[in-house]
Amino acid sequence: MVYAKSRTLKKHFEGSAPRGNLELKTVELPPFNNGEVLLQALLLAGDPYLGVAAKRLKEGDAMMRQQVVRTVESKNSAFPTGTMVVASSGWTTHSISDGKDLEKLPAEWPDILTTKQ
Repeated sequence: MVYAKSRTLKKHFEGSAPRGNLELKTVELPPFNNGEVLLQALLLAGDPYLGVAAKRLKEGDAMMRQQVVRTVESKNSAFPTGTMVVASSGWTTHSISDGKDLEKLPAEWPDILTTKQ
């Protein structure tokens, strides 16, 4: 079993999200099928425009967002385990994809991201 932690919209907001307007939920992912990949988030970005974009969501919906992810298990030969991709999975730690909307990153993309101060 794989569990994902996902940010969902608890209450609509203006501007940047106040703490009480988003909720962190843990959900169990279904088993993935042939042709699919299990993804793990490496980098999530919170942009100021999310308040405007969130207006299209219903309360309880997962927050949408692109993220850098790595395939941790694969049943899709186009995306072997360890492949780094950009996915529109939303704010979640893990997700399942059929690979249709994944964008591969260059092979030299670092597998660990750090920032220098």
